[in-house]
Amino acid sequence: MTWRNPASARYAASATVLHDAISVTGRPTCFNSSTGTILVNASGSLVIGVFAALTGADGRWLVPDWFRQQFFMLGLCGGYTTFSSFSLQTLNLAQAGEWLYASANVVLSVLTCLAAVWLGHGLAAALNVVSR
Repeated sequence: MTWRNPASARYAASATVLHDAISVTGRPTCFNSSTGTILVNASGSLVIGVFAALTGADGRWLVPDWFRQQFFMLGLCGGYTTFSSFSLQTLNLAQAGEWLYASANVVLSVLTCLAAVWLGHGLAAALNVVSR
């Protein structure tokens, strides 16, 4: 993939710094530091759900396709949420024989992120209806 807007790469890099800052908050908790990653992925899912609904065909915000797809969804949200970190943490738990924690990490991550994106999309869809 090529970036049409070189600034998008800078924003993606900035989003990774935010990800690291939030992810650190979950480190002292259970699942061997997976809680911070779940928090980051869920909040990113919420944001992308809101943005997708607000900028979609029935949305109230008109933005250029490059901004919607490459800059915001792939750049900012992609740089912020990291399912690669989630995958590595789950693998590390499984390799350490912590199958219960590995399974809980998968289930909690997927369900939390699906719920967050559904909630974000629903909230923005309601805003779209109210504004018309």
